[in-house]
Amino acid sequence: MSFDALFCFAMMWTIGGSIADDKTVNYRKSFNAFMKGISKAVKFPDQGECYDFIYEPKAKDWVSWETYIKAYQPLSEQMYQ
Repeated sequence: MSFDALFCFAMMWTIGGSIADDKTVNYRKSFNAFMKGISKAVKFPDQGECYDFIYEPKAKDWVSWETYIKAYQPLSEQMYQ
């Protein structure tokens, strides 16, 4: 499953990363449905879109991007313009 998931992750950002929403058709939502149904071996999480997750080879599972992003802590002693 690891190679299938890595391939799906690469395809998701290679093809799906360039897809933009249109006023009449939501292409990102259509691509998300396509990615979630493309492979029987790769199981995306049910909640959220496929873009919300990264495949973690060590855990052999999809992990939310939020686990890698630290909360923003502004520096209060510096001035911003």
